[in-house]
Amino acid sequence: MFTRILVPIDGSPQSIAVLPYVERLATPGFTEIILLQVADEPEQWLIPEPAPLPDRFAPRGSPPPVDYTDRYLRIEEAMAEASIQARASLHAAEAQLSSRGLLVRTVVRFGSPVQEIVACARQEQVALVIMSAHGWSGFSQILFGSVADQVVKTLQLPVLIVRLTEVEDTR
Repeated sequence: MFTRILVPIDGSPQSIAVLPYVERLATPGFTEIILLQVADEPEQWLIPEPAPLPDRFAPRGSPPPVDYTDRYLRIEEAMAEASIQARASLHAAEAQLSSRGLLVRTVVRFGSPVQEIVACARQEQVALVIMSAHGWSGFSQILFGSVADQVVKTLQLPVLIVRLTEVEDTR
């Protein structure tokens, strides 16, 4: 029996397709399901650079200082909005699993999917990770790698991978 299962979901139909596997492996009233969505890091968001402050604030002979206050506020607003959107996309999966009597919690993190999945699995002390693989093969697999493959190689606990061939390809 698994006491805690981590289920990374990116909002794609392939990632949602793991839910029947979660339902089969989880024990209602005993297993806690952690639904995880990883959003991009704020540094990856395209936010225009702020305008320099007026020259009167700059010391002589130096470039004018830049006011980053507005940029940071916009990043915080963007993070809050991304978190709301991520939680909304997790809501349907949460409702589906909860209706089966499973204990479900949602988590939104920002950063690299591999790093955040691994960190969450370790911090939450999960017994199993269930996730999808999007079915890249050949050159794409070599060029881009696979989040699922990297998670399997990094974590020292069971990881169940649901391959795209087991799920209808909607691309």
